[in-house]
Amino acid sequence: MSVMNDFARVDRDADAWSNALARWLTPQAVSDFVDTDPAEVPVREVIGPPRLIVDPNNGFGVTAMVPTDTGEYTVRLLRQSAEHPWKVTRIAPPG
Repeated sequence: MSVMNDFARVDRDADAWSNALARWLTPQAVSDFVDTDPAEVPVREVIGPPRLIVDPNNGFGVTAMVPTDTGEYTVRLLRQSAEHPWKVTRIAPPG
């Protein structure tokens, strides 16, 4: 999952890390991560494909469970319509 690959690129400086993530995120999620220091992010590697959880009552939202070297991250995605791209609203660590 591309957003998690960028999330795990903690070798970048904070600006480069934030800019790489921003293309995948909703404006609110960009704001949520603006003060994050990538050195504090524990994940270093995505180790498998995501497992998708689809809400049959909501065709515009999905949850991806992404296995990483530190456990399974939860990535919530949303789109405004079938014609719009998926955007990440939240990235949550294991637990």
